[in-house]
Amino acid sequence: MEEVIRKIANEVITQYHKGQDEGRKNELANATVIALNKIANRIDKGFNIEVRVEPLPPATEKNKDDKQYQAQLTNILNIQKHSKTLQYINTSGQPILELKESEKPQPKK
Repeated sequence: MEEVIRKIANEVITQYHKGQDEGRKNELANATVIALNKIANRIDKGFNIEVRVEPLPPATEKNKDDKQYQAQLTNILNIQKHSKTLQYINTSGQPILELKESEKPQPKK
């Protein structure tokens, strides 16, 4: 799980980080890993996560052929489609994940 989360974090940073500062890029990557770990740990404990997205403004003559607009529209439609199929799973037993949620070492249980 840690390997997959790190891969997702790297993909997000690669796609959205536009700066040239490698130190800042590394900070953002670490923060993204920690945030994704927090989400994964909470889902593992039975939390229900609702994913919503604001719709894009309607297409205009100017942006209807814009590749970025079309990509955003595809992503929004995908999120709306899949959010209907997400459902709460009643978990039993102990959580299996113990992913790192901060820069400080976590106490051993």
